[in-house]
Amino acid sequence: MTVKAIYMGQQKNGEYWVNVRNAQPKGLIGDAGYIRRFNSKDDAKAFSKNVNETGIDSFVKQEPKQEPLNIRHAGDTFVSSSAR
Repeated sequence: MTVKAIYMGQQKNGEYWVNVRNAQPKGLIGDAGYIRRFNSKDDAKAFSKNVNETGIDSFVKQEPKQEPLNIRHAGDTFVSSSAR
């Protein structure tokens, strides 16, 4: 599916929005697309330009890295059920 991006500008919450929608709408649910949110105007405009040139939504959300939990486990003692 080929998509196009429409830069929507800055919103009240300070985010910059880009609407990514189907380039050949067929009147179906979902043709209105979805919103990608950015923290800077430059990022939003660069994303819009890239999508419109390629026709592909190349957005990859970067999840914050989670540090591994340091759980100390001293060990348990297990007794066989047949030891009764």
